[in-house]
Amino acid sequence: MIGLDNEKVFGYDTARRLEQSDQQVLTSGEPVTLSERVYLQSRPHHLQISKSGLRDAKGKIAGIVSVIRDVTEIVEVQKRQQQATTKTLEALVRAIELTDPYLAGHSRLMGRLGVEVAKAMNASDIDVATVDTAANLSQVGKLFVDRELLFKAEALTTEEKAKLEQHVEYAAKVLKDIEFGLPVYQAVCQMNETLDGHGYPKGLRGDQITLPARILAVTNSFCAMVEPRAYRAARSVDEALVILESGDGGYDQRIVEVLKAVVNSAAGEKLLAKRS
Repeated sequence: MIGLDNEKVFGYDTARRLEQSDQQVLTSGEPVTLSERVYLQSRPHHLQISKSGLRDAKGKIAGIVSVIRDVTEIVEVQKRQQQATTKTLEALVRAIELTDPYLAGHSRLMGRLGVEVAKAMNASDIDVATVDTAANLSQVGKLFVDRELLFKAEALTTEEKAKLEQHVEYAAKVLKDIEFGLPVYQAVCQMNETLDGHGYPKGLRGDQITLPARILAVTNSFCAMVEPRAYRAARSVDEALVILESGDGGYDQRIVEVLKAVVNSAAGEKLLAKRS
């Protein structure tokens, strides 16, 4: 590489991107770190590049020092781990749906509506991704609940409700050791909490409940209402929204209003049509 410029080593497009970071160092005087995917001898490489100004005796930047680290192996390992995690999640979702036919499609619809609501609220990318992943795993604890409780056509007794609510504890045991890189565990464990403190399992209130969990609480209840269950037929979208709006302090009404706008939008109508 001695004697070659960036274009000779990396190619035209990559060289232009590297020049932009050079200019950033020259303009700001501050170090810059970036990641680049490049091809060297027809093989892809992931490079971590750190650049800083080389100053002369008067403190003026006279050049740029670049330190390049090839992190290809690390990136590939992370990619394989992410793929393995994704396959595990898909298997868990399939297992959930096979256990309870009434949950077939529930998690996916809940996730898609939840993502639309989160985006409409200008939630962070982390919160959007958390809603998406947590929705798909939100019912995993029901794998370990007595099937007679899941399919009972009559109203549950107080004792039966307590047993059913243990699905959160079961979900926590399943998810606690999975590294998501997102607060998925927290969202799943909190999505049955309510703002007024009457939810479960811990009776959290208000801002003690994270935004992803509050979004999931609303979309989970909405999806459950507009889908049929063993003990009732599906409710209409309008009826479900009215129930959420009169939730007696349990639901975050800002989220309910956003959900209402989403389901009445073209994207929301398309999602609900697929459900039908």
